[in-house]
Amino acid sequence: MLDTIIVIAIVCVAAYFVGRRFLRPFTSKQTSCGCSGCGQSGSCCGSSKDGPEKSHCCGPR
Repeated sequence: MLDTIIVIAIVCVAAYFVGRRFLRPFTSKQTSCGCSGCGQSGSCCGSSKDGPEKSHCCGPR
């Protein structure tokens, strides 16, 4: 009986984290990070003046 409860708890925790990972992009309040629509002209897509730590307009990854 106890082993069944432990297995169910592990499955529930795993399902929570997997579900959260799949739902996070749909509930994000931040705009997408790409060159189109970032609002920072000249600093998108890893231009040479951004340096190695900044590869796109939304900051370092």
